[in-house]
Amino acid sequence: GWQPALGERVNWRPTLPPRERGVEVEYNWAGMQARRIGTVLHRLLERAGTIGIENLSIEKRDHLIRKIPLLLKAMGTRTDALEGGVGVIRAAFDETLNSETGRWILSNRHREAACELPVAGMVDGQLVNAVIDRTFIDEDDVRWIIDYKSGYHAGSDPEAFLAEEGERYRDQLSRYRQLFAQMENRAIKTALYLPRHGKLQIVESEKR
Repeated sequence: GWQPALGERVNWRPTLPPRERGVEVEYNWAGMQARRIGTVLHRLLERAGTIGIENLSIEKRDHLIRKIPLLLKAMGTRTDALEGGVGVIRAAFDETLNSETGRWILSNRHREAACELPVAGMVDGQLVNAVIDRTFIDEDDVRWIIDYKSGYHAGSDPEAFLAEEGERYRDQLSRYRQLFAQMENRAIKTALYLPRHGKLQIVESEKR
């Protein structure tokens, strides 16, 4: 008839709420279509980076381009918006693959190159879960953390737009940098890559 003594009931609650993103996403038709375009473009860049630009033959490139309408349809793009979405994605993808900056980002000659890399850790007392679009270590032993953004500015002063985008995502990229700084001791640069503009906007640079 022996029974073990029971202690106090466990009173547990999570003390570290996860923090993943700090930028709110607008949900409307135009916003949803923009998200679809961004998601498909991300997938193409992920695949190209995984293959490596040096290994991306014309056949593989054409294969990825042919998948664009299928991916957009699968995500719910309406027929009347399909052609426009395909045109935007293809133009941005071609811009990336044909530009010096884009080819540098997607090169497989970098050390520890990775696409869609999941990382997690503690930053400022909060648990951060993140997925890094593109990261690698360059020839100068600098860790690059690059976030793809599919936004586009058709008006004047595009440089101001790029600067605004950098400030908008500064906190997010700072958290990414802090995660890597806990794992390695080297210089780190964070940047946004806007394929529709073909621009790499450096947001933060930390020397070691």
